[in-house]
Amino acid sequence: RRNNRRSSASTRSIQTIASFLLALCALIVLSGDLSHLPTMIASVSRRLLAEDYSSTSSELIPVSGVRTATFFLPVEPHLKLNNKMNNHYSLEHYARGLATTCQFLTKLDHPAYLLGDQAFIQSRAATCADLAADEGGRYEMDGLKHEEAAGMVQRHMCHRKFAADKHDARRILKEHVLVYLNKLDVLCDLAQQAPTDLTVLVDSDLDPDLWSTVLSLIDRRKKDARDTTLTVYEHPDYGYRSWFGRPSCRTHPTANTEFMAIRGKDCPAVQAAYDEILEGLVETAAGVNLLPDAGPCPCFDDEIVLHYLKKDHPELVSFFGVPRTIDGDDDDSLFDEDVADEVDF
Repeated sequence: RRNNRRSSASTRSIQTIASFLLALCALIVLSGDLSHLPTMIASVSRRLLAEDYSSTSSELIPVSGVRTATFFLPVEPHLKLNNKMNNHYSLEHYARGLATTCQFLTKLDHPAYLLGDQAFIQSRAATCADLAADEGGRYEMDGLKHEEAAGMVQRHMCHRKFAADKHDARRILKEHVLVYLNKLDVLCDLAQQAPTDLTVLVDSDLDPDLWSTVLSLIDRRKKDARDTTLTVYEHPDYGYRSWFGRPSCRTHPTANTEFMAIRGKDCPAVQAAYDEILEGLVETAAGVNLLPDAGPCPCFDDEIVLHYLKKDHPELVSFFGVPRTIDGDDDDSLFDEDVADEVDF
């Protein structure tokens, strides 16, 4: 009988969502502004589905399994904008980091996945051969979301996040921002295939020293059915300084997306709030003059979005691990080829 009530409630909820979306579409069409229609529908659908899930599922659901993945799309460094750092930020550099990450993934005692540009990955990193994903794990740059947001960051000529002034060599390209902003969506695409599993996404260039932290996170989350958050790593306090090479950018990013973990059932609420905050950042950036840098800050990436998500919705985001200061750059040192053999799985 309880299952019948739940089924009836679910049916009514679906009907409510459909009716609401039809009304919303009609309103937007009548207004003549169709540009934001896809984003608004996705955001509203996720929020309604999240509210529906919370209202129909009051029982704690144990973590049924664990899955870990990494995500990689190649972005060629721009010779003009990033000339001084081309060797360090070359595709060869990131391919080496990816190979090390794949080496770790193959040692896990649970399923591991490789998401992104499969052809490029398999051609550059032999250790990733056993992690090829199915069609659902194939991503191309032109199929990613948030293109308007990524274009806005490039339009304002934002430099890398850890740049303290405009003389820093590396400038962020639209493609970089697209990859960053889509990491949560990629994680949730995989997570929602198994909604009660814990799904972890690690950076394709993950610092090998963080693998023990990732394993500790998995152990903790497996034991806590009450945790419905997106769990991420945390940046330390770098003190008062500017970011993205602009004096107007003073928001200290607290969220560090070297690794993220969530259960698929909890994705709709987190994604809806994430999209809402990102939309606000885009609106702010659109109203900022290109020069001079009088503010407010027009630069952002996924970590800035998650910083505000944690601030505005602390019930949706949690931090795990001891923050570590990054010495002088936002990239890790080159990896030792044998470091993966030193971690006890």
